[in-house]
Amino acid sequence: MIYLMPTKLDERMETKNFFLIIQTAFLGDVLLSFAMIQKLKKQVPNCVIYYVCKKGLKSAVELSGLVDIVFEVKKKDSESYRKVNYQLSNVHFECIFINHRSFTSLLFARSLKASFKISFRSLWHRLFFITVQFDKSQSDAMRQLSLVNKYFSLKEIQVNIDVKFDGFWKPKAVEDQFLKLPLIPKEEEVILPLVEKEMLNLNISNKKKIVSLFPGSVWQTKRWPEDRFAELATILSEKFQVVLLGSSQEKDLCASIQKVNRNILNFSGDLSLVQTLYVIQNSVLVISNDSGGQHLAALTKTPVLTIFGPTVLEFGYRAWSSQAYIVQSKKLSCRPCGSHGHEKCPIKTHECMKSITTSQVLQAVNYIINS
Repeated sequence: MIYLMPTKLDERMETKNFFLIIQTAFLGDVLLSFAMIQKLKKQVPNCVIYYVCKKGLKSAVELSGLVDIVFEVKKKDSESYRKVNYQLSNVHFECIFINHRSFTSLLFARSLKASFKISFRSLWHRLFFITVQFDKSQSDAMRQLSLVNKYFSLKEIQVNIDVKFDGFWKPKAVEDQFLKLPLIPKEEEVILPLVEKEMLNLNISNKKKIVSLFPGSVWQTKRWPEDRFAELATILSEKFQVVLLGSSQEKDLCASIQKVNRNILNFSGDLSLVQTLYVIQNSVLVISNDSGGQHLAALTKTPVLTIFGPTVLEFGYRAWSSQAYIVQSKKLSCRPCGSHGHEKCPIKTHECMKSITTSQVLQAVNYIINS
């Protein structure tokens, strides 16, 4: 990981360019914010970036090497927010970016000192902040970039950010069942430095190429059925070393899939973020539900196939990668059933995921690996 030496940070603390980013949503949302931070650092190279994220995601933010000081808050814990707010109260920020559209984020940012405070537009946010339209026709990384673009326009700084980039309206059909997503603007790609092998101690055979699977999700309905993942893993294990990845909450799910074939490796819940990225960047393909796994793959430029069910591309949460593919059931009137997934299918069929067959996913896998 990249860390700033304290002396260098102390030197830069004399600058007036302090920026704060508030993004307290899930891992994927945090990873998609890296593009805007990269652009900000490029245009204001001597700035100091503060970041407030959800508890448990600090290591992910630090891993980018783009952020100087990270604070974690515990969701629904007002005391946690109060303590961080107090720690930031003596800093006068050049600009605060409120990336998360929540009333809690509004209250948190309202009392902090800043020359500019920029957020997405809502009934409450527009009363206190400079606002930007939350454009549902954009990919989320570009939406978050639009906040920085607004700041540059206020400062009359000319920057070429194509915030109108369309990441999903006109995808190129590779096959009827799956799609290769359009390329993202090259200058906006975010690629992490390669993880050093010496930092890791994982016993993975070099005899077979690795395919990594993320079968979990915070939302139950976003999960492609367990038996399909097990069938897919078994078939792939004939040619590849299949590795199961995920959080500690997904350990039992991955253990159940592993029981089908003991040649499958289950690292779910056992790896640090650095180790997870090491496995991903040494994989020929990552297969994930619409969850954080696809965004981790994007950061290492590893080809990624995402299985979409209750959510749709139009929400903008695609993998921020030029090697992103999706598979989905296109002709279901019940899709999407909400901005996120659900614990249970609202109409009790889960057809959006059950209708996607193992053979469809394998067809996409074969195309990606052989292209």
